[in-house]
Amino acid sequence: RGLPVHLWCAASGALRASYRAHDAMDHPVAAFSLALSPCGQRLVGGYRKQLQWFDLGRPGAAVDVWDTFRKRDDGDGQRGILSALAFSPAAPQLLACGSYDGSAGVYQAEGRGRAEVLFRPRAGVTQVQFGRDGNYLYTGCRRHGLLHCWDLRRPDGFVYALERDTAGTNQRIRFDIEPCGLHLATGGADG
Repeated sequence: RGLPVHLWCAASGALRASYRAHDAMDHPVAAFSLALSPCGQRLVGGYRKQLQWFDLGRPGAAVDVWDTFRKRDDGDGQRGILSALAFSPAAPQLLACGSYDGSAGVYQAEGRGRAEVLFRPRAGVTQVQFGRDGNYLYTGCRRHGLLHCWDLRRPDGFVYALERDTAGTNQRIRFDIEPCGLHLATGGADG
């Protein structure tokens, strides 16, 4: 609990830097998910109702904190643990966040925590991944036998769903899209 994010040297195994996050009460908190920005200069961590941004060149505290849910606004947003993060390969300013509250949000890197597009898969999202062209977002959920594909240009519903055998497990079953963008592979609970 409350452990910072550590940056380790791959060659020597030495600790290079630590990045600490704090909640509203100034208690140290641990990240539930991490993503490195495409430019390689910033690290973003997913926390409970927050994204915290760190400058890799300046170890220590977060340089920017985004609240993904504010009751005083419209009450919409991501209110749970932000469990999955991914940047778009085609549009590096887009960040997708999956939450255990059953939502997936897409944020602009300069958006200060307001979701541009918000999807509701209705189960705790454990992985988000953009398609190669950046127009599609794939979500995988815990204890849910479907992978959903969402079109960012039409956020009214998912485009299609792919079946997989994960409905009976709490394990985080991953999926990936091959570099050409033609095939999606996933594991399952059936081995």
